[in-house]
Amino acid sequence: MTLTALAKSGSLFSGWTDACSGTADCVVTMVGNKTVTAVFTQPLSVNFSVPRNGELGVAYNAILTPEGGFPPYGFEVVSGALPQGLNLNSAAIVGTPLLTGGRAFTLRVTDQLGSSVTRKFKITIYKPLGITTTRLVPGRVGRNYRAVVKVSGAKTPYTWSLVSGNLPTGLSLQSTGRITGVPTETGQFSLTFEVSDSLGGKAQKGFTLIINP
Repeated sequence: MTLTALAKSGSLFSGWTDACSGTADCVVTMVGNKTVTAVFTQPLSVNFSVPRNGELGVAYNAILTPEGGFPPYGFEVVSGALPQGLNLNSAAIVGTPLLTGGRAFTLRVTDQLGSSVTRKFKITIYKPLGITTTRLVPGRVGRNYRAVVKVSGAKTPYTWSLVSGNLPTGLSLQSTGRITGVPTETGQFSLTFEVSDSLGGKAQKGFTLIINP
């Protein structure tokens, strides 16, 4: 008995299992009960997420996950180049960026059956995150206080936290890096702030906040 597998529109025949193997017609000699399975898959596509952008000096790891086809997949850069410091390692782009700026490249994905597709991408490497504020303006007890801890580089959104010290009673650190409120105590307060960005970068800086009577 000879069996032929015909794929419907929108699918691919990827091979036989059980009593047959390979992708040619299945020839079965009936000497008892036998099972033959034809395996079909969706056509290979590259509808995976665009590799994320990166930050100078921050470890980078973007997993590539194609859809359809017949894994395992092979990947290669066929034109352009990855940002300096990054490499294509199996199904991932990994490394630590060494230069800022954008790099465009074309990626080819090939499955086990030899089907291949290409897609263009661009990865932008941003300047490292840094806190640019040099000092906090002093405040007075009972008066509205407002200061902003500013940053440069990297990519929003930013996340702020106070990693050491305590703000004077009445003041609070906002998600924007602003310090606001009405202080109710005097003194010199040693504070260390940390900011992180959406690319995995972090920066810390210490300040002394003076609250006068």
